[in-house]
Amino acid sequence: MLFSPSAASGAHRGPYAQLVIITFMIGVAPYTIRAGQLGATVMVNGFGDLEGAARGSDKPVCQTVVQRAYKFSDIVSFALSVSAMAPDEYTLDSWSYKDPTGNFIPASSDTIARWQRGLQACLSFAVKQGFKQIHILGHWDPVHPVLYRPTTWRNLMDIKPYQKAAGLSYNDVMIQPAITALSAVSSPSVNVLFSISGEMGLSNYLYAASWRDMLTKTRTQLQNKGWKSVKVATALNWQMFCGCVAASSPVPGSFDPLRYNASFAREFTGVKKYAMPYVKNFKVCQGSKCYNVWSRVQLPWISLF
Repeated sequence: MLFSPSAASGAHRGPYAQLVIITFMIGVAPYTIRAGQLGATVMVNGFGDLEGAARGSDKPVCQTVVQRAYKFSDIVSFALSVSAMAPDEYTLDSWSYKDPTGNFIPASSDTIARWQRGLQACLSFAVKQGFKQIHILGHWDPVHPVLYRPTTWRNLMDIKPYQKAAGLSYNDVMIQPAITALSAVSSPSVNVLFSISGEMGLSNYLYAASWRDMLTKTRTQLQNKGWKSVKVATALNWQMFCGCVAASSPVPGSFDPLRYNASFAREFTGVKKYAMPYVKNFKVCQGSKCYNVWSRVQLPWISLF
């Protein structure tokens, strides 16, 4: 297992924020990214990015960005978002996708199939362009089901990856459609990185067993589909690592990195028992060199263990 930096990121961006990808590497040779190698992130926030035509193009936004990205890199990341309709950080009512006008469409078998078809078309286009590495990064975005505004940051949502709401789970609306789309366009010349979650740290820690189960199942579904290599991961926000900061008082100032460093040890004690079984074997990798994360990474939690 390893940590590897990612260029993709989501909300509450700060100068010290980045993502950490945690990968399972079971019998797979490492794919080394050269120092300084550039990659593009394609944001897919709804059907407006997958359907129709972008301004000045005959292709959807997703394919248009992919086409432009290939001019400077053969690595591309797709940051996918689905809306978790949640009145607070503990309650999940349902799932939705955004339509081209930004309105929310309830997830159903029809809209899931529509989402999958749009992803498949864009991924197929990326493979045909000649990209050598494709990264999928899944997110849930909490939205109030009545006010239609952000409920909280995804990193602070206390929901499970297989938790059903209106009959559907995150696995149903995000992971399985993405797996189906990828499996339909496989290529022996392309490496696949699949991050099943991004910036969903509190859920990763509290429900580590469920996330590990999803990691294993996702990799099993993808590994025999003809890709050059497959690595499956979860991604954590580097600045707000465990999602515990600001859980009791989520005010804007709590996202300040200095406050975060000062409060981490105290706040982390509440989730430490969940975190340790999840991260104890992880390593930091920089190029071909790997280190024990707790002895080499200059982060506030290194003294806690």
